Amino acid sequence: MRRLVAVVVGALLVSMGGLVASTVAVAAPAPTAEKWALVIGITDYDGRTRDTVGGANDAAVVQKALLANGWPADHIRMLVDADATAANIRVGMDWLVQNSTPTSFSVFHFSGHTKQADSGHSGGDNEQFHEFLWGRDNRFVSDREVGARMRALQGHAWINMSNCEAAGFEDGFAGPTKLFTAASREDEKGYERYETGHSILTGLMVKDALLGGAGDADGNGRVSLQEAFAYAAAHAPAQSEGGEYGPQHPVMMGGDGGQWFLGAPVAAEPSAVPPAPGLLSGLIPPGLLPAGSLPGIL
Repeated sequence: MRRLVAVVVGALLVSMGGLVASTVAVAAPAPTAEKWALVIGITDYDGRTRDTVGGANDAAVVQKALLANGWPADHIRMLVDADATAANIRVGMDWLVQNSTPTSFSVFHFSGHTKQADSGHSGGDNEQFHEFLWGRDNRFVSDREVGARMRALQGHAWINMSNCEAAGFEDGFAGPTKLFTAASREDEKGYERYETGHSILTGLMVKDALLGGAGDADGNGRVSLQEAFAYAAAHAPAQSEGGEYGPQHPVMMGGDGGQWFLGAPVAAEPSAVPPAPGLLSGLIPPGLLPAGSLPGIL
């Protein structure tokens, strides 16, 4: 995948895919499940790599949503800015896998840049592109590495990617017990907004829908992850309409067809009216691309 780019509509994050609902009936995560989370957000990149607007803020609002829903603070590992090196991301994913059990509920969240490279159809997986999480230190974690860790997670898991070409990180792990949400299709960019200080996906899905209550479609006082995603998917194309590379369309795959909740009901916070989008190219100027990056659109 490619890297996130900032515009006043937002910063680019990209993904591929469409909404896929599992047909296998499996119980949603139990409210009493042991809960673990790895939350990654990068705003301040090393060197000449362009900073994001919402990476660190996204991580903070995801942490807030987890804590509000009863997740133990010492079960949430935060990798923000300087801590979010490629090596630490790998260690963090291993920690998440090691703590998972057949009855646990895990969350993996990433907000930051993406690198996308033409695979040349190498590796026998018939993928045209491979995507990489862009660590703060300008080193990369491949979609294959991410996919292997996500497949290894036991119990239920919600994997949320707020980055460019985000759907390309779904490497065959989505299923009845693995819910995958992504900012955009694999052939699209994802954006963030200067006005809100968040990526469009996480701002809509977590800040507005989950914490603000805007996603409560059935009016029962609780917002499921599926309701929150539906709210984000309905509003993201309009919020990113002015984006340099066209609008983004969030993607959801997996889940058991039921409603997944992070925890007990929480009081909804007022949700701000979304600001009107503008456009600001966030591409790295020519000659300032880190080694190994693709030109122009990363």
